[in-house]
Amino acid sequence: MVRTAPPIRLAAAALTLALTQTLTACGDAPTTPPDPAPARPEDCTAPAPAELPDVLLVTFDTLRADHCGSYGYARPTTPTLDEVGDEGVLFETVYAVTPTTGPSHATLFTSLYPDEHHVLSNRWKLQGELVTLAEVLGAAGYRTGGFVSSYMVKADAGMAQGFDAFDDRFASGESSAVRREAVQGEEVRGQFDRRAADTADRALEWLAGEPADRPVFLWLHSYQPHNPYRPPPEAMRAVLGAELGQMWRPGRPGGTEEDRVRWRIARYDAETRYADDQVGRVLAALRARARDPGLLAVITSDHGEGLEDHGWPGHGIHLYEEAVRVPLTLSWPGRLPAGARVAAPVGLIDVMPTVLELLGVDCPDLELRGASLVGAWGEAGPEGTRPVFLQRRAYARNETKFEGKPVVVKGAKLAVRDGPWKLVLAPEEGGPQLYDLSRDPVERENLAEQRPEVARRLEEVLRRWKAGQRPRVPPPPALEEEDREGLEELGYVD
Repeated sequence: MVRTAPPIRLAAAALTLALTQTLTACGDAPTTPPDPAPARPEDCTAPAPAELPDVLLVTFDTLRADHCGSYGYARPTTPTLDEVGDEGVLFETVYAVTPTTGPSHATLFTSLYPDEHHVLSNRWKLQGELVTLAEVLGAAGYRTGGFVSSYMVKADAGMAQGFDAFDDRFASGESSAVRREAVQGEEVRGQFDRRAADTADRALEWLAGEPADRPVFLWLHSYQPHNPYRPPPEAMRAVLGAELGQMWRPGRPGGTEEDRVRWRIARYDAETRYADDQVGRVLAALRARARDPGLLAVITSDHGEGLEDHGWPGHGIHLYEEAVRVPLTLSWPGRLPAGARVAAPVGLIDVMPTVLELLGVDCPDLELRGASLVGAWGEAGPEGTRPVFLQRRAYARNETKFEGKPVVVKGAKLAVRDGPWKLVLAPEEGGPQLYDLSRDPVERENLAEQRPEVARRLEEVLRRWKAGQRPRVPPPPALEEEDREGLEELGYVD
């Protein structure tokens, strides 16, 4: 099947300069050139198209796992996601490689780490030399359609690679009222996003024109529940019920900061319900096709959201659990067990090899960093656990205030989850952070000083992972000044 590489025994490369204060230095810049002859999707083998199921891949933007019903949340935020988990497999501990939309989706579609696919920040283009999940499925006989809701994953960011149809046309009036003039120095042309219902409408229009005798791969991306959290009234009522009339709302006198946070979270939850309902519409249409091989549905998110858990409302700068823990459910009635749950930590980097193995698509020359999760739901469970690696985009300037918050943002930040332990390293922001997630799942007690032997062991794990990454494509030729400064600091650009 697909060739996967262990996360530790990887090809040699250099550590980033920003981490040499903490990790053993291995040089100033990556020394291994990109692969001279990348694998080609047409070299893969697959069953006949008539034997392949339809595939639905859903990515919510900014949906953290612990605000989903099937992950124990009290509010009815995700009935569609919960249903897919009930009829299939739910992974309880799933990590996005980074709390940033562009790099996270690039990892999802290539099963490579950001340093390898070189989408290190939003709007960095996914290069055509890389092989994506959509390209492999297209070569296997799928009709492929992508329907996205955010400027961060539009076609000119490389996300249309492998799709026969790709809809990123955001018409006036479809926006969630986000007016963004620029993203990291790049002018935003037209609308920044569109509402989940409008994206679902486009997907349904495309699906209605596809013949039922050929399998489809449909990627549905929802910008919600990303801020500014403006859910429709019916979603507020569905999620809050009688609680709605008891809550503080803008304009109501006497509201405290705690009231404002609670109101923000309520709107986030309602946005989640609204987006989940739109997924339900597309899921129902795919089920109505009633193709004999059935439907493989995969639902996940690109990253989480702070919601003030560590004094930060959004995402992007921290690697705390609320920012990187996401849901992941897979269903394929008759092929996957119903109601199975997997507790072992996994990552979005594992989705592509998992889907390919489930479909019986064999790509022997395609080297992926993730591992197939097929069989993890069996009686024996997975054979041990692997470290899960995380990273944040680099920030060039020393920010003592970020988006109005008094927080220091500087340089690289990496993390590793290994068993119950999680180590976070950001040398330019402070000392290491070590958490025992089995006893402290909300990361309040830093044990780096009490357990230095654990911290040193995990530093070595991080060092070997970082040193082993092999860039598959050159760095982008044109960089914004801030991005170039950041990469120069990290040793990526001369």
